Amino acid sequence: MHPPMDTQPLVGIFTYPSLTLGRDLIRGITRYSKAHTGWRLYLNMGLDAPGPRVVPTLDAALISVAHPHVGDFGVQLGVPVINLSGRMENSPFPRVCIDDCAAGRMGATHLLEKGFRSIALFASHTCDLLSRERIRGASEACAFFDAPEPGFFSCEGRHDYWMELRTWLQSLPMPSAILAENDFDASLLRQACWENGQDIPGDIAVLGLGNDDLLCEAGAPSLSSIQMPMVDIGYRAAEKLDLWLRGTPPEDFEERLPPLRVIERASTDIVCQDDPRLAKVLGLMKEHACKDHSIDWYARQAGINRRSLEIQFRKVIKRSPREEIVAQRIRHACMLLETTNCTVEEVAQRCGYRHTPNFTRVFRGQRGMTPGDWRKLHPPDSPAAIP
Repeated sequence: MHPPMDTQPLVGIFTYPSLTLGRDLIRGITRYSKAHTGWRLYLNMGLDAPGPRVVPTLDAALISVAHPHVGDFGVQLGVPVINLSGRMENSPFPRVCIDDCAAGRMGATHLLEKGFRSIALFASHTCDLLSRERIRGASEACAFFDAPEPGFFSCEGRHDYWMELRTWLQSLPMPSAILAENDFDASLLRQACWENGQDIPGDIAVLGLGNDDLLCEAGAPSLSSIQMPMVDIGYRAAEKLDLWLRGTPPEDFEERLPPLRVIERASTDIVCQDDPRLAKVLGLMKEHACKDHSIDWYARQAGINRRSLEIQFRKVIKRSPREEIVAQRIRHACMLLETTNCTVEEVAQRCGYRHTPNFTRVFRGQRGMTPGDWRKLHPPDSPAAIP
C-alpha cells in the first residue's frame, strides 16, 4: 500500500525525446513506481538544449547524463540522482545503462553470421565512450570469426557530411555490412545507399539499434535493429533509487544491461552470398527448426553431404548445425514467452521439445535463466516484447 499523496517523493525523469528508447525508459520507471512506491513523477524530455531549466523542487531524479552540461544540471539539483546513460567516460552519479560493448558484439555477430566479412560502424554525430565500446564489442566478434577489424565512420565535424558519407559508402568493399548507432542513423544509411545506387542488403547490409518500429518500417527496405533493454534499465534504476530514498545510499556502482536480441527485417535478410547451399540450409532452419528434422534431412535439401555441411557451419557460422537449430528454437521460445499466454509446457511443445525439463535445461543454457524467469522479466504485455 502506497503512502499518502502528500508524503510521496516527487521524482524527476530527464531523458531524450527518442521515439522508443526514451519512452521505454519511462515505461520501466513507471512500472516500478506503480508496483512499489507510488511516486509522483515529473517528466522532462528536453535535455537536448543546454539552457536553463525551471523545474519543481524534487526529492530525487533519474537523468540520461550524456553531456557535461546535463551532469552539471543534475549536481545542481542537490538530490539523489541515478544516471541512465553510458555515453560519458566518468559518470557523476551511480548509473544503470546499456552494455554498449555487448551491443556492438551482438550486432557484428549477427552480420558475420550472415557471411559478411567486411564490417563497419556508423555514427552520425558522436564519437564518445558509447562508440568506442561498440567498436570494442564488434572487434571481439570479428576476431572470433577471423574477420578483419571493423571500420568506423562519424559525421562529427565534417563540413559536407552527406557527400562524405556517400563517398565512404562507395569506398567500402562489396558486400559490406554496417552497424548504425541508432535507427535514425540506419535510416540515413538507407537514404545514402539509395542515392548511391547501392542495394540493401545485397551490396550493403544495414543494422540499426533501438528497434524503433516507426523508423524501421517507414521506408524500403525495412530496417533490422537491435532491441535494447530500456524498460529493464528504467525498472532497475528506479529500484536502486527507491533503496536510496529509503535510507540505503548506493556505493559507487555501474550496472550495464546487455541488449535483448536482433529483430531481423529486410535490411539484413541475406545469408552467405558465397555459399548458396549453406544459405539454403540456414533459411530452412529458420523455417523448420522447431520440427523434428535431422541434420541429414537439411543436408539432402541443399544437395550437400552431412560432413561437408558441418565443416561449412564451423567455418562460416562458428557453430554446428545442431547448435544453430537449438539457437533458432530458443529464439522462437523467447518470442512465445513474451507475446503469448502459452504455458511453459506449451512453449516447449511448440518449439520441438517433448519433455519440459529438457526444454528448461536447454533454455537455461542459452539464456542463463529458466523460461519462467524470462517471462517474469518480459511479461506478455511488456513494451519490450517482440512486435
